[in-house]
Amino acid sequence: MRFASGQRGSAMKKYFGLYRGITSVDRSPIGYGEMEVLINEQGISHRIATGERIVTDAVPLSQARLLTTREVGNHFRPGMNMLGGEGIKIGHAGIDMLFKIAIFGDRSPRALLCGMPFEAEFGKTMLYTPPQVNDGLFTQYLWAVELQYWPGCVPMLEHGGRPLRATPPK
Repeated sequence: MRFASGQRGSAMKKYFGLYRGITSVDRSPIGYGEMEVLINEQGISHRIATGERIVTDAVPLSQARLLTTREVGNHFRPGMNMLGGEGIKIGHAGIDMLFKIAIFGDRSPRALLCGMPFEAEFGKTMLYTPPQVNDGLFTQYLWAVELQYWPGCVPMLEHGGRPLRATPPK
C-alpha cells in the first residue's frame, strides 16, 4: 500500500512502541541474544545483542509499507492461527514484521519478524509487544530461558551485547 507523504506515519501509528525478544545470533554461548525493535515517528530501528557487541540499524518510515493480507499469509502454512494478519515490510532488506500473531494456541499474540539472518536454521523471531513488555512478559521469558541454560547466559543490550556469564557456573 502506497501513502502520500504524511499518511505513512499515521497509518503506522498503531504499531509505534518498543518490541523486545530474543533472536538467533552467531556469537552467543547459547545461540541467542536480546533484540529490540522501536517503531516511532522517526522510523523503525533495531538493536541486537550478538554475544560480543550490539548491532544496530534504522530505516525511515518512508522505506516501510503495510503488507497485504496475502503477503502476511505467505509466511504461514494453511491452518495456522493468525489474528488479523497485519504487517509491515521494513526497508528493502526483505524483513517483514507481522502483528497479532498467535502460534501454537498462544493466548497472548506477539509480533513476528520474518526474513532475519539464521531464520532457516532457527526459525522466526518472536517479539513481545509494547503492552506485553510493560506487563513484564518479556522479563518472565528471559527468566525461563535462563532456567533452561544458566543465569546470565543471554547476551543483553544493557551489558553491551554480551552475556553476564559466558559459561555455566561450576
